[in-house]
Amino acid sequence: STAGSIGQVYDRLIPSNLVIYAEFDQGIDHMLMSPSGKLEGVSVLYSHPEPYNQCQKFIHEQLLGCRWVQTMSTTQAMDDCMKDPEGSVAIGSRLAGLERGLKVIREKIQDYADNRTRFVVLGERGTQANEGQCRHGGKNESLEGNGTADHDGTTP
Repeated sequence: STAGSIGQVYDRLIPSNLVIYAEFDQGIDHMLMSPSGKLEGVSVLYSHPEPYNQCQKFIHEQLLGCRWVQTMSTTQAMDDCMKDPEGSVAIGSRLAGLERGLKVIREKIQDYADNRTRFVVLGERGTQANEGQCRHGGKNESLEGNGTADHDGTTP
C-alpha cells in the first residue's frame, strides 16, 4: 500500500491477547462513484483517508475544486454520498458501490496499478499449534500481545 502504517496496526496488536497466524495480500482497485454516474458539477468527495491518499494523482487532476469529507470507512463514504446525491462522489470498491446503487464514473483511480493491502489472520494466543507463525519474505515472523483494550480501532 502507498498509504497507511503497519506500525499503527502493530501498536494496537502488541497489547492484545492476539497473535498473527497467517497473512495474505489482495490487490485493491479504487473506483470513483456517484448516484448519477457523472463527474460534472461535483463539489464534494467522500472518502476514507487511505484511498484518498492512494488516489492523489486522480484527485488533483480531476477533482481539484472538490471539498474532501473524511469518513471512517469506504462504505461510510458511499453511504454518505447516497444521502447527498447532488454534486457528491465517493471512492470505494465496485461491488460495495453497486450494492448501494452508485454508478461507477472512473475505474482504477489509484496512483499505482499494483496497489495492494496486506491482511492477517488473528487468533487468541495458544489456540493453534503454530502459534503466531506466518510466512513473510521467506522467513517466519511472530507477533504476540496480552492486553485487553476496548475502544474504536482496537482488536476485539
